[in-house]
Amino acid sequence: MARVIRDSDQVEIQTAFAANTAGTVGVFTASDTTPSVATGNIWETGSNVTITTFDDGVIGQIITVISRHAVTYDVGGTNLKAGTTNIVTASGDVTNWVYNGTDWFLINFMDVSANLSSGH
Repeated sequence: MARVIRDSDQVEIQTAFAANTAGTVGVFTASDTTPSVATGNIWETGSNVTITTFDDGVIGQIITVISRHAVTYDVGGTNLKAGTTNIVTASGDVTNWVYNGTDWFLINFMDVSANLSSGH
């Protein structure tokens, strides 16, 4: 199958979401329980906070959140899908989430205090 674009056709290319500027990491506003992720895909927390969802995501967007504070992800009855028990992170922990247009699904949680050297 081939695609042909003729002079009479109009083509518009849009960026689904803006990536963080090279060499920068976004910082969530302190105490924002529903931070916007419209301007990037890698974030750090701005304070101790309970997060209930991420605002302004687009379908297929994957975000990385680096905890710089104690963060609770409220997964009970919210748009965060990660089991039934809230996730509490400490400074240095990392989570990755993917958006399906309605909900954010946890795809990875790295606990920096866990000893992974034993292999089990």
